[in-house]
Amino acid sequence: MSLLNSYGDIKMHGELFNIDNLPQETLDDVLNDPIIFLKKKLDESAQSKHQAIGFKMFYDHLSFDYFDKMVSSASISKRLVDKYDDFDSFIRNNYSISQLNTKFKSLWNYLSSDTDLKIIHLKRRNKLDTLISLKTAYTTSEWTHWMPKTGNNLTPLHFDYDECYNYFSAIERYELTNDFTFRNHSKLDICYEDLILDKQECTNKVCDFLELPHKTVKTLLKKQITYQPSEIVDNYDDLKEAFRNTSWSTFFV
Repeated sequence: MSLLNSYGDIKMHGELFNIDNLPQETLDDVLNDPIIFLKKKLDESAQSKHQAIGFKMFYDHLSFDYFDKMVSSASISKRLVDKYDDFDSFIRNNYSISQLNTKFKSLWNYLSSDTDLKIIHLKRRNKLDTLISLKTAYTTSEWTHWMPKTGNNLTPLHFDYDECYNYFSAIERYELTNDFTFRNHSKLDICYEDLILDKQECTNKVCDFLELPHKTVKTLLKKQITYQPSEIVDNYDDLKEAFRNTSWSTFFV
């Protein structure tokens, strides 16, 4: 997203529906009527000179999967555990769960029915790398790294088989669901691994997709993790053997 923001003529609104990070007033607007909230955001930006307007949405945004984090609570920093517990209590004490579920579905239905939207689907081939990044973020409470940053960023991790299996399965289901939901939209798939190898080339593909001229883009964001999975995961060899005869064996090089 930082690459698109650096383009200049593209306005990215960020994670509009990452609800536990929203200020109270914005949270109320989102939960009261997410469609009106989104329309207002996009309409405001439409008055500017930006040639493209967008936002970032994760698979679990505006769904009850959002409240069920995909790593074990034992791996999450105490600060985040307390934050999530407080937020969950706040939601359940102040909103009707059934009504929220209806509103969440209405937003996704709205997005799937608006075929004027262009979808850029960022995927990652190696789901183990994704899980490592996710668990590291939950453990350290750090979700992004900015350049320059020096020092040791190795956070040792341990995964059991079920944790990996459930995560790999869930992400595959999410990807398939996303592809089906937006099957009638113009859609561009970008692989994270390709983006890391050549940011400019991937950005050029996005520009072509959005019918915008190519521009040189820059970002101060850097990879969160620079170590190999075998250096991070203390039971890497055991997991590699456990997944040896599965479709996910390629995640363990």
